[in-house]
Amino acid sequence: MVEEGTKGTCFVMMPFDDPFDRYSKVFEKAVEDAGLEPIRADSIFRPGFIMNDIWEGIRTSEILLAELTGRNTNVFYELGLAHAAGRPVVLVTQEIDDVPFDLQGLRLLKYELHEPGWGVKLKGEITRALEEALQDPISCIPPAFTDTSAPDRPVEDAVINELRELSGRVASLERTTMKTEFADYPEMAFTNAVRYASNLLRHEMSERSIIARIRSRYGVLPPDAVDEVMEQARNMVARHRE
Repeated sequence: MVEEGTKGTCFVMMPFDDPFDRYSKVFEKAVEDAGLEPIRADSIFRPGFIMNDIWEGIRTSEILLAELTGRNTNVFYELGLAHAAGRPVVLVTQEIDDVPFDLQGLRLLKYELHEPGWGVKLKGEITRALEEALQDPISCIPPAFTDTSAPDRPVEDAVINELRELSGRVASLERTTMKTEFADYPEMAFTNAVRYASNLLRHEMSERSIIARIRSRYGVLPPDAVDEVMEQARNMVARHRE
């Protein structure tokens, strides 16, 4: 439950490639109407490995929303992490066949793009589902994982906090060392930036977000080199998919 006077978050799991702009037109507004702050992986601009940000978003959100249309592999991976962590998830899909049979008994919303006013209708349904799920989160978690959602885990939380602090220190040292080395070896910076960008492209992150991360992580690269980094990263991903 969200404590009075605070605003919880809702982590939205969906493909970054969204031709119907469902996130900004429907999902984001629906989450806000439920009194929550929407978060999506490509809106997080911290430098570092993207899965760290995704895990943090999953683990700390009050509730999650998953768009399962098309059976996107990244979305299903994140959904598995959420369920294993005992987090409640509201499921959304255009096709019931895209939802695994074992999950069809959970809170599930189905919508049709060809229906007039589908966006307004879906927004209202998502808002109501989130509000109801906040009152009964167990209904949004597979039974096999409900034991992991117990709120009182002081020992585990203490370990997690310690690991997070150590991880932050290591990441800070890595960034400092990286910028020092790359200032002396710009070709190394370029090569590493291409590999980093290609990895994010394979995870379907938007190019706008990738460029922001490159500029933060590889600040020594001249601005005109970033376009070349993205071009080579696209080529690398294309070869990987062949």
